[in-house]
Amino acid sequence: MMKVMIKNNELDRVVFRSHNDKMAKYGWIIEADLGEDASDKIEKILEVVRIIIEHNSSPWPNDLEWDNIMPKWIQEKIPKLTPEECQKILNDTPRELWNKLSWEFYSWIDAIRDRAWEWWSYKLDGNIAKFYLVSLEIPERINAFEQIIIASGGRIISRIESTP
Repeated sequence: MMKVMIKNNELDRVVFRSHNDKMAKYGWIIEADLGEDASDKIEKILEVVRIIIEHNSSPWPNDLEWDNIMPKWIQEKIPKLTPEECQKILNDTPRELWNKLSWEFYSWIDAIRDRAWEWWSYKLDGNIAKFYLVSLEIPERINAFEQIIIASGGRIISRIESTP
């Protein structure tokens, strides 16, 4: 008789690479084109999601600790700016375009602290991936998750609401 492990908590679903697309709660399906080396990009995405989950409890690491916790590849893809640099960008950008601005690393870290989503699973078909996230409250910081995909080299295709 084969023993089957049930992946009930979020970290288990990442570590054991859950592929269950049947979410029991309201959530989101993020579809992305991961291009070449899709499996390598999945590994990068799972690495960052695992780190986020492992550090989701109190006390939340400070900026210096995050510099040592997050992998270098994501720190190289999401710029670290001084408050003055951030302010200059905001001053130079019309307010209606602020939502189009790239993430700043520490702002992104703040967004994942209050992410309001939980990892459910993913499916990979060739270079196209679907990521399943359960909504914990509104508003969810789905765009903070999408930044992980973008930083890995992927491109967001769609964001679809999913109801049970």
